[in-house]
Amino acid sequence: MIIRKNNAFTLVELLVVIAIIGMLVGLLLPAVQQARAAARRMQCANKMRQYGLAFLNYETQNQKFPWGTQRGDGKTNPPDGSGGWVAGSGAKNQIRRSFLVWIWPYLELNANYQEFNFDYNPGNWQNSNNMSLCQPVAIYFCPDDRPNALWSPSDGTKSSYSKGNYVVNFGELDLSKSKLNLNCQLKKAPFDINLRRTAGEFRDGLSNCVFLSEVLISPLDSDYDMRGLVFYEVDAGAHFMTNQQPNSGWDYQICQGEPIPGVTCSGGTPYRIPARSNHSNGVNAVRGDGSVSFVSNSIDLDVWKSLGTICEGDIVSEF
Repeated sequence: MIIRKNNAFTLVELLVVIAIIGMLVGLLLPAVQQARAAARRMQCANKMRQYGLAFLNYETQNQKFPWGTQRGDGKTNPPDGSGGWVAGSGAKNQIRRSFLVWIWPYLELNANYQEFNFDYNPGNWQNSNNMSLCQPVAIYFCPDDRPNALWSPSDGTKSSYSKGNYVVNFGELDLSKSKLNLNCQLKKAPFDINLRRTAGEFRDGLSNCVFLSEVLISPLDSDYDMRGLVFYEVDAGAHFMTNQQPNSGWDYQICQGEPIPGVTCSGGTPYRIPARSNHSNGVNAVRGDGSVSFVSNSIDLDVWKSLGTICEGDIVSEF
């Protein structure tokens, strides 16, 4: 009599194998997600490093760093932005632009710079001659946020402008006063409206000042939310502030409702826009020397404020 041996798995054995595989997947999945998040954060840091080098190359060629934002009427504020802001001069005739247009050539976007008309009327973004330059570009966005985001409010009051995650440091400025360039000399922020700094003004050293960090972009193009509006000179668009620690507190800026989940947004002054990101536990930040560091949400607030000044005698060795 021949007895055949059955080599198949029993149902119990099969269930055990499936359970083991499930446990392994459960253990590996968080590690895979963490690895992907770390890769996105690294990609973000690499993009920001290009901004840091762009600032330094601009300074080398022009002996000054670019303006944070510019605003003027074209008479007292000529195309090079050397004049001052004029209250009540009329938005349609005003220069309204950010640091971004000045560093285009150093971000391999020289074609944009060559096409842009720096005369004061076309310098207003409402002019159709410049709208083609407002399209999203990959270097404007962190991979951990929403790429190709636009500012296209559903009320139809604005044209479509690209948003971006990377904005300059306005320190602790109260923008309701900063427009008149009075407060900037008190708070010593690296960037301000209608103001350019020389490298010699950074008496703390460029490595002890944050030039650029991140903000979050609202989920929908139709959201009435100006955070990350990197092209247009508005009171909450192309900059962040060090009044609050990264990813903390609330935002005082131009918005309707709370479009970014979990981030309280209130209109009014003084404007405050903390650095924010979707990275775990912090944000990337570019120092004035072009280096990039990761800043923890738990950074001491006084240290964070010190990194927003240029000549307060604040030497910060690590952050």
